[in-house]
Amino acid sequence: MNKKFWLIVPFFIVILIAFRLIWIDSNQRTYTVTAENGVIDLRGMGDLSEDILLNGEWQFYAEEFITPGESSKKVPSLIQVPADWQEQFSGNTSYGYGTYRLKIYLDRDDTNIYRLYAKDIVSASRFFVNGEEKVQLGKTATNRKQEEVDYRPQTLQLESKAGEIELLIHVSNFHSLKTGGIIQPMKFGEWSAAERSVFKEYGWQLALMSIICLHSVYSFLIYLLFSRRKEMLYLALSFLSVAIAIAIADDKLLLYFFPEISFATWSKMNILVYSGAAYLVVLYTRALVDTVKHPFSKKGRYYFRIIGIGYGIFVMLTLLSVEIDVLFLYALMILIPLPTPFLMYRLSKREKENFIFFLLAAISLMSSTIWGLYKAQVMPELPYYPFDMLISIILFGLFWFKRFFMETEKSHNLAASLQEEIQQKDEFLANTSHELRNPLHGILNITQTIYDSEQDKLSHETKRNLETLLSVGRQMTIILNDLLDREHLKDDKFRLNQQNIKILPVLINVFDTLTFMKEGKSVLLEHSIPVQFPNIKADENRIYQILLNLVHNAIKFSTEGTVHVSAEVQNKMAVIRVSDEGIGMSPEDANIIFKPYKQAESGIASTGGGGLGLGLSICKQLIEMHGGEIRVETKEEKGSTFTFTLPLSEDQQQKDNIPVPDMVQQKLELTDSVSSPANNATERILVVDDDPMNLQIIKQMLKADGYLVVTCTSAKEALKAIERDRWSLVISDVMMPYMSGYELTRELRKGFLMAELPILLLTARTQQIDIQMGFEAGANDYVRKPVEKIELIMRVRALTNLNQTIAERIQMEAAWLQAQIHPHFLFNTLNTISALGEIDPEKMVKLLDKFGTYLEQSFTIQNLASTVSLEKELELVEAYIYIEKQRYGDRLQVEMDIAPVQVEVPPLSIQTLVENAVEHGVLKRPEGGTVWIKVSERDDAVDISISDNGLGMEQDLVTLLQDDTNMQAGVGLPNTHKRLRQLGYSGLTIDSIPNIGTVIQFSIKR
Repeated sequence: MNKKFWLIVPFFIVILIAFRLIWIDSNQRTYTVTAENGVIDLRGMGDLSEDILLNGEWQFYAEEFITPGESSKKVPSLIQVPADWQEQFSGNTSYGYGTYRLKIYLDRDDTNIYRLYAKDIVSASRFFVNGEEKVQLGKTATNRKQEEVDYRPQTLQLESKAGEIELLIHVSNFHSLKTGGIIQPMKFGEWSAAERSVFKEYGWQLALMSIICLHSVYSFLIYLLFSRRKEMLYLALSFLSVAIAIAIADDKLLLYFFPEISFATWSKMNILVYSGAAYLVVLYTRALVDTVKHPFSKKGRYYFRIIGIGYGIFVMLTLLSVEIDVLFLYALMILIPLPTPFLMYRLSKREKENFIFFLLAAISLMSSTIWGLYKAQVMPELPYYPFDMLISIILFGLFWFKRFFMETEKSHNLAASLQEEIQQKDEFLANTSHELRNPLHGILNITQTIYDSEQDKLSHETKRNLETLLSVGRQMTIILNDLLDREHLKDDKFRLNQQNIKILPVLINVFDTLTFMKEGKSVLLEHSIPVQFPNIKADENRIYQILLNLVHNAIKFSTEGTVHVSAEVQNKMAVIRVSDEGIGMSPEDANIIFKPYKQAESGIASTGGGGLGLGLSICKQLIEMHGGEIRVETKEEKGSTFTFTLPLSEDQQQKDNIPVPDMVQQKLELTDSVSSPANNATERILVVDDDPMNLQIIKQMLKADGYLVVTCTSAKEALKAIERDRWSLVISDVMMPYMSGYELTRELRKGFLMAELPILLLTARTQQIDIQMGFEAGANDYVRKPVEKIELIMRVRALTNLNQTIAERIQMEAAWLQAQIHPHFLFNTLNTISALGEIDPEKMVKLLDKFGTYLEQSFTIQNLASTVSLEKELELVEAYIYIEKQRYGDRLQVEMDIAPVQVEVPPLSIQTLVENAVEHGVLKRPEGGTVWIKVSERDDAVDISISDNGLGMEQDLVTLLQDDTNMQAGVGLPNTHKRLRQLGYSGLTIDSIPNIGTVIQFSIKR
């Protein structure tokens, strides 16, 4: 401690002493009349402007109660008032009884009303004034058993009788061991003057009590509402104890305001309040000192435990009115304040800057205690002095204010430091998120590549591990996106693109996404939102994000059951609910889950959940940005329901009344007029979107570029249209009710390869996961909404040109296939012709005719077309069969069952199949075999079948021939299969059994 400190302390003590002495001097009484021989003479003094003390020699009748008008046989002794009456009894005991007598002489013509104030008469008393009983406190008696204690202050009204007032006071004491009799001065004076003096003291005590109680209240409120620090509780209780002590001591105001309180109760309160105040002050100081950084030793903790146990026993015995041994009481009085110097020293080390206030407050409190004892023993006539206690309270307040400002400054500095750290953390997370995205996508891409390319070689367990790795990677992608969104929201960089949208297509897209993410749980996703649900005004991407987070959260914390999404309209707001049957949350968790980086702790371990706890926080902010709100209703083990609101579209009525054309007619009706380049005139495009306005816009764009366009408003109608007709391209919106664009794509890919039927998706979302979902579903490309005409036309042209190029390549491949006539086939045919010229010229001529037909049909330019008539194709087949029969004779048998039908087939399709059956089937057997060619018709199709009883094929070879992506499968059968698929047919169906034969068939739709 510095020199300044040591100068302040003694100066402060001098100030306190000076104030006290000034107070004593200013309260010296003008009148110093004393009683002599039981009489006090006030004659000739006029009106008493201030009360006087009835101190001096009173007459006292020991062990005798004298009633008015009764004379005593004993000679009264003289006793000093105020004082203990021990000398009046043998054995110098305070126990006993007797009568006090005093005569007050006044002027004979004095008609004033006087006031007598008796402050402390131990232990029971009875007042007689001029022969008349005025009041009785307790019950005076000659023994302990009959005595009833009550020595509360008492005020009596006195009137002069012939210039004289006689006081008789019966007093008994069999309960107070320390003192007995009249031990406090009795004040006498003219009524108004005495009343002013008494109530002046009352006023000081009440004011000080009010101030201390106020400090107690706000200390307790600080503890209850803010800090929950023990020292604040001890301080509040200490202040309360001191306030009650003031009310109990001195003028005993507590008994004045609450006279129904028994004196026994008051006595217990007096003991407990004073001892409790001392004990609480020590506990308060200890709480200030004993911190985590500076704890007490084990011995110190044991010491305070012993004091606490001892004080608890003391309180219990006091409440039970058990006589307490004086030694125990003295030991407790010594032990309680014993560690105070040590505590003060520890506190000075910890509270260097504001310890001076605490020390001065303690000095002021000590001064009040010492001077209070001095007043009670030496100068009991002095009025109540409140300033030491008041200064102590003020200094305690300064101590806490200084501490508060220091803590506030520390908090500000800490907040600034934390804010800086948070900013650094946020920047780190944002930068890390950006840096992690590329390697994470690399991991996902490599994993997906391994999974796709090595499926046949991987074990079931390895596949499951790779699927888990992909799922975890996608979860990490969501977390990284949440981190970036959190930064944008925090920096106010988020901007909403609010439009009139339908909620159902967005939800269907969410369901598709979560199904794609393969949670691996048996949780059913369902909704009950009608297609006609009103439009909402919102950012479609952000509504998708909100629903994705909420539904994904429901799945994550559910092991089974149903996740249900519903919607209704209330007060011009759309109310959407996401309910699950999962583990639910506790009320404590429900209160924090919408805060950043907070999540329900109860469910993480049991479900394997986790993450950063950003999803729900982002949802809340996005919903509030839209003008809605979100809440959760949950119960542990019963599931949760998240409810949020969104504003309805302002022009909802107008939007809902847009006329929607007949969808069945519209999807079958081609564009009326096509003024476009000729190369696009045969390209048929099917456009699928649930919004008629979007369909009309896209239709006009494509129509202007010369395409034939058909539109439909649902995936179900699109599937029917594709089943009926051949299409060059399908353009589909992603977000549609009932069946999304992703699901439509997956359904189409079951029947068409990407080269056979290109699919272009329209999506408002271009996140990596959305694009990946589209391509994994089987889409060829995507265009972001709102659609730009140039981009749409360029992508449509690229896909249709690619489709056309692939078709032309397949046709050229077929023509090339037929052009590759084996030399030995030519030589053998010519040798056969030469041989027949000598044996059978007529057959030779017929063979030459068939050979010519074969060559003509093989090299005709018609083979470059996509189809030829069945009649032309069969002419080539018959020519080929005739030539081969001439070569192989009875080894080759051919049976034909041809129905008379008119139909177009791919060129060189049947001939290729027949040639395959002859060369690779029946002629591989030494004995030969039979080839059956059958053409039959149905209501909607023509079935063509070529079968043989040759060697047949293994199933692996059959699978290889039907694999469009395998470049080593040969040209003949795969080419025919591709061309059939290109025309929109189902392709070849091959059934083959080794050593039994092969059946190849296909169907042509009428």
